[in-house]
Amino acid sequence: MHRLFELEKDGWWIQVQPLASQRKWVCGIYKRSGKYWVTQSCKSEFTTAKAAYDWAFEMIEDTNRAFYEEGLL
Repeated sequence: MHRLFELEKDGWWIQVQPLASQRKWVCGIYKRSGKYWVTQSCKSEFTTAKAAYDWAFEMIEDTNRAFYEEGLL
């Protein structure tokens, strides 16, 4: 949970929710832009909530790494 709060401080938000009819999970990744949250990526078909969060953390780390390498962070 601590990791999620740290991401929010850096302007990221992860939303994971169940798709009850399919017994799957969907994950959205959002980035703060001013006072709004902008969808950066979305993916469904996860079999567990943990898998969805793991994917989101990896996507955010990859994005931050790319921004850092390009000198944008």
